[in-house]
Amino acid sequence: YPEYHDQCFIGLLGNMLNTLVVTLLIGTLFEPTVGNASNEQKRLDWTLCTAICDAAGKNRIIVSSMFTVECYGHPKNDGVLRVMDRYGVNIFARQPCLYGSGMGTTNQPLVVSRLGNIWEQKYRLSFKYPAGTGKTTSVDVHLASNMPLIR
Repeated sequence: YPEYHDQCFIGLLGNMLNTLVVTLLIGTLFEPTVGNASNEQKRLDWTLCTAICDAAGKNRIIVSSMFTVECYGHPKNDGVLRVMDRYGVNIFARQPCLYGSGMGTTNQPLVVSRLGNIWEQKYRLSFKYPAGTGKTTSVDVHLASNMPLIR
């Protein structure tokens, strides 16, 4: 029995460490990243950006009465996440979802962060609006994986 208890303890310890790592990643503040960001941060940036790009696909999605979001160039590549006006004419912010591109480093910076836990699929898109004022505007997006069909 001692071997079995040792294996259970090691397995439990491993699960606790995995939970701690996930909790630390979720609790990280998502600020603009630069080219020398850690691999973990680059992967997290890519995961957040592509989650919204995958949901939008080739379409524009309405995220508020003033803004729409699209993923330009998707699905041929990871795409460029763009926040635009409600008509899809003016681009207010953009973020390439290419791995390692650096969150918030474009001339129209867009920062994507997660709200809540990883399973809720809630995100915040933060960007400068109105242009030239330096004010930051945020739009919260909740992705639904299985939408019921209304007939």
